[in-house]
Amino acid sequence: QLLVEYYAKSPDTRDQGERKSAPIPTEQLSVSNLRPVLLRNLSRLQDQTGAVELIVFAINGRTQRLDVLARRGGRRRLDEKEIQTHWLYSPIRDALQDGDIVLAEDAHEGKEAARFRYLSRMFNFASCVGIPIPAEIPAAIFVFHPRPSHFTRTRQQFVHAMAERIGAILDHSLMERAMAEMHRYVLLGQLGAVVVHEINNKLGNANWNAEKLPDSSQSRTGKRSRV
Repeated sequence: QLLVEYYAKSPDTRDQGERKSAPIPTEQLSVSNLRPVLLRNLSRLQDQTGAVELIVFAINGRTQRLDVLARRGGRRRLDEKEIQTHWLYSPIRDALQDGDIVLAEDAHEGKEAARFRYLSRMFNFASCVGIPIPAEIPAAIFVFHPRPSHFTRTRQQFVHAMAERIGAILDHSLMERAMAEMHRYVLLGQLGAVVVHEINNKLGNANWNAEKLPDSSQSRTGKRSRV
């Protein structure tokens, strides 16, 4: 319940093959702490698959922008403007929002050329695999290689396994952040209770002292009667 209340809602996240609504400003993932962990796992996957470039994408539920959580390999710098402009028209969207598995044997030939035209502008590849990451945020992992038909069935299975692993990492990070927030709220609640208790004590003392003060109207009446 805390996760639902604490994070902004974002549609189309994947859960065991089905998409559901889920919380997610990705800044709540503490990306600076996550990135080293993700990069170590991408390095392992690179050794297993021979991929030249590997990227973990996520949609920021607050801004609806595409975030790059981690990237390994790739010679050229990513063009942020081009990515934000074209990702909705590329297979990145298919994996992130529709939960589709993306596989390109040769992105420059036949029907695949049209489907991958925007992705080809962003990354240098002929073959690629994109797998939705089963996590509480809409995320996906993409791996690229400049040679056609590079990703055999075994290599694809490695990518699937890594998607599951990264999903667990992301969910663990979200849960840690949610627990930290819960702890903060508990401490604030305790502090508030102490403050209220102290205020009540002060008010109680003030009321007691006020009751001990003589009534000024009675004092004036007494003086008149003596006169």
